[in-house]
Amino acid sequence: MTTLKQGRKILGMLEGTPAEQAQKLLRGGYFSDLLKANTEQMNRADFQKICGLVRIIDCDADPFVPSGFTLMSHRKGGQIIWDPRKAELYLSKGQKNGKVISGNDLDKELANVSGILNANVLDYLLAHQELIPKEWEGKFVYFWGTEYLSVGTSYVRYLRRGGGRWYSYSYWLGYGWDGDSPAARFAS
Repeated sequence: MTTLKQGRKILGMLEGTPAEQAQKLLRGGYFSDLLKANTEQMNRADFQKICGLVRIIDCDADPFVPSGFTLMSHRKGGQIIWDPRKAELYLSKGQKNGKVISGNDLDKELANVSGILNANVLDYLLAHQELIPKEWEGKFVYFWGTEYLSVGTSYVRYLRRGGGRWYSYSYWLGYGWDGDSPAARFAS
């Protein structure tokens, strides 16, 4: 018999899990197995491993290079365990309060900011759109850890939602970045 305490612990471990994944777990019978386990000795990491909720992104791998582009730079970031709660949208002071900063100036500033995500994360999220934080909707979310060249000019790729799904685009560093154009960052 399941106790209220066990149920609360399992629901607590589900916090931050997209509703669609939680429903799949329920239908897949994971919870009946978990209820038989000793939840007093189980932590969130164990729970996520058991349910296949751990998402590892290899930020050291060579990134995807879109047609017409060449790779200019790629800031490696190791293996990260994706947790949408650790994803942040970073704005420079030059992007706040209605200000606009040039992409080249922002690029120099971001070189000194830790946790800036690269295009490997963009491509992973594009393939697993249910993992993209809801707070990102309505924004142009840039992945400054990877830069590309096309016809002698530098570009950064970004995610943008439109028509009910997320798409990847690129933006020239010669343009300006405002408050709707944050850099994707991962808090450690």
